[in-house]
Amino acid sequence: MRVPFLCCLTSALVLLPAAALADDNAGLHTAGAWTTDAVSDVSGGLRRGGLVMHNLDLTADWQANGWSAHGYVLGNFNGGFSDRYVGDAQTVSNIDTTPAVRLFEAWVRRTSTDGNTMATFGLINLNAIFDVQDVACLFHNSSHGIGPDYSQSGPSIFPISALGFVAEHQMGPLHLRAGLFDGVPGDANDDRRFVYVRVAGDEGAHIVAEAQYDFKGGRLKLGHWADTAAQARLDGTGNGHRSGTYAQGQFTIDDATHAWLRAGVTDDSTLPLSAYAGGGVVRSAPFGRNDDSIGLAVAHARFGGPYRTAQGSGVGDETTWEVTYHYAVRKGLSLEPDLQYVKTPGGDLSVPDAVVVGVRVRLDLFGS
Repeated sequence: MRVPFLCCLTSALVLLPAAALADDNAGLHTAGAWTTDAVSDVSGGLRRGGLVMHNLDLTADWQANGWSAHGYVLGNFNGGFSDRYVGDAQTVSNIDTTPAVRLFEAWVRRTSTDGNTMATFGLINLNAIFDVQDVACLFHNSSHGIGPDYSQSGPSIFPISALGFVAEHQMGPLHLRAGLFDGVPGDANDDRRFVYVRVAGDEGAHIVAEAQYDFKGGRLKLGHWADTAAQARLDGTGNGHRSGTYAQGQFTIDDATHAWLRAGVTDDSTLPLSAYAGGGVVRSAPFGRNDDSIGLAVAHARFGGPYRTAQGSGVGDETTWEVTYHYAVRKGLSLEPDLQYVKTPGGDLSVPDAVVVGVRVRLDLFGS
């Protein structure tokens, strides 16, 4: 099944204001933001050099009487830094991707009267609901957005989403979530399309479930995911199924200091990475600046035995250390100097450890 461009564009961006006008209690909110990353490999990696990458986010949200809808157009420009310069598997910039303008999300949601149960259907960013880590959003490395043990399977995440259905229910401190997604987001032969939806039996489905427990000063999460479509095993002995399990915790150390830990494992018979562990600490209002924050994080990705065997000798683990600072220039404008040290980029022992420096500029274009 293919969904025409005009159909998705209309449902995501045109019907929202129309629905809002039809209900006196409805609310429509739009927002736009521009992010620029100027990054440079100053030592090691594949080669020295720099790149300036850009990211545009345009969103529209509407809600009324237990119903809500969300549209999100995503633009990325001049990507490919990690592939060209660093060679890392975890990707040092979380806006680094194939340049294109895409309809990233377009979904509707029904929320129960008591607010404890929600059902969402449409083009959904899985990582906006599952494997989310609030504290880690300060950092630029992609592994602190979603673990690479999970993202390597190609689920419905940045920058291309898939049709999905998600159900969520809360019982006091316990939150339960389950999602069913198309197994292959977008067009595997063209990742620059504005929108492409194809539901086919041979692509299978992606299934994910997560439990979250909130407690005073933090939360714990445990999730499991699996693909129903068979994939070739890395050792050439037939087919297997991709699956994995992750856990994470978020903790408050004091009013200004927060930390997190995350770990994940996969069935590495069909995937390069077998395990991941990462975490970090963030302190807000350093040096007396209330809107600033500073953080230190580490991300360690382990390559599995079947992948190491297939590659021959010379495969190690990849570990990235990151230090970043969020400097609030004024409301809606921030600068974020960032330093990352990548040990064994891509797990290739022949590639020197890389040092990457960069600065991120984020500007809120509008909001309502």
